[in-house]
Amino acid sequence: MKKRLISLFVALTMLLCLIPAAFAATFNAGTYTASANGMNGAVTVEVTFSDSAITDVKVTEQAETPAIASGALEQIPADIVAHQSLAVDTVTGATITSKAILAAVEDCVKQAGADPDTLRTPVEKNTADVGDRTAHVEVLVIGGGVAGIQAALDCADGGVPVILVEREATIGGKMAKLDKTFPTVDCSACILGPKMVDVAQHPNITLYAYSEVEDISGYVGNFTVKIRKKAAYVDWSKCTGCGACTEKCPSKKTPDAFNEFTGPTTAITIAFPQAIPKKAVINAAHCRQFVKGKCGVCAKVCPTGAIQYDMQDEIATEEVGSIVAATGYDLMDWTVYEEYGGGRYPDVITSLQYERLLSASGPTGGHILRPSDGREPQKVVFIQCVGSRDKSIGRPYCSGFCCMYTAKQAVLTKDHIPDSQS
Repeated sequence: MKKRLISLFVALTMLLCLIPAAFAATFNAGTYTASANGMNGAVTVEVTFSDSAITDVKVTEQAETPAIASGALEQIPADIVAHQSLAVDTVTGATITSKAILAAVEDCVKQAGADPDTLRTPVEKNTADVGDRTAHVEVLVIGGGVAGIQAALDCADGGVPVILVEREATIGGKMAKLDKTFPTVDCSACILGPKMVDVAQHPNITLYAYSEVEDISGYVGNFTVKIRKKAAYVDWSKCTGCGACTEKCPSKKTPDAFNEFTGPTTAITIAFPQAIPKKAVINAAHCRQFVKGKCGVCAKVCPTGAIQYDMQDEIATEEVGSIVAATGYDLMDWTVYEEYGGGRYPDVITSLQYERLLSASGPTGGHILRPSDGREPQKVVFIQCVGSRDKSIGRPYCSGFCCMYTAKQAVLTKDHIPDSQS
């Protein structure tokens, strides 16, 4: 039922090449040559030293020079000389070539009688002059699912400032909707929850939840990003997540997107109990105040006066040096397979909808109940490979995970309903 989208790490360069080294090495002046294996053969470099500095670096030979590596042959030598540091990488992303160049230069440093470790300087400030431009070390992570969360934490723990943008009102992504994970059948929230809290508390992470990237301009090392902060109609600086508004909201038949529409919710809601940030959001399309022009119950019961019916979208601007795209995946349109009855029969549901039925925080409190009549089923059929290995819809490949995923679901079904058949 699912299509996998690979989370692409985009422009993760310039993270270590943005400041001058605190240079403390001395050299045996002269020119030295060394080679190392590259992307398409051996890379040979020629490095010239004075007694206190690297004065010139040249890549003198490479078996082949593919387009992706051409920038590395010029940029890395220039960065080494400019910053007097081996903590640099190519702006092209040709990491195999860049590592080969650095390895060869490191060998030359040793030949010149110096310790290469003295030429590795960590990033210590947010901008630096790189040639005729200013580069930024901040990283933009697009997507607050488990991949984006881990990418943000890894960068932040390394001392790199992170801007994390998530389009939903809470981070966690699809993993937050799962009950258990394969193959250990561990609680999904037990794995994800601590990471979500770490994001909220990390001093190097700025979180934009319920926001979307509107525009990106610039170049590697100097991107300007416009972020649309969508109107939640709740002042999050005042909202405490107490839930008083959700309890009293009279619009109780609002479609619940977090629960994959397996049950209703209120027009003002907090996605789930462990949401980060745990802040309320009003669904204007189903709120009586917006639809009928009268209600205001949530504003009356909010103890902090956080409700703002006149709130508008805002545009925030951030400058970053690198971007990680961790936008995750989505379900295919399963209704194209009419033979299975998806979209026509209420008891034909998706794998994620089944997850929400299994989850204690789901609409049925963790009980597997048929949507049609609310009764416990005795037989559950799992149809695999729907949407994969099918050339007629443009997906001739195997999804690669539905076999083990179905095995997990069958095990959980047996745990919930011991006398059931799957």
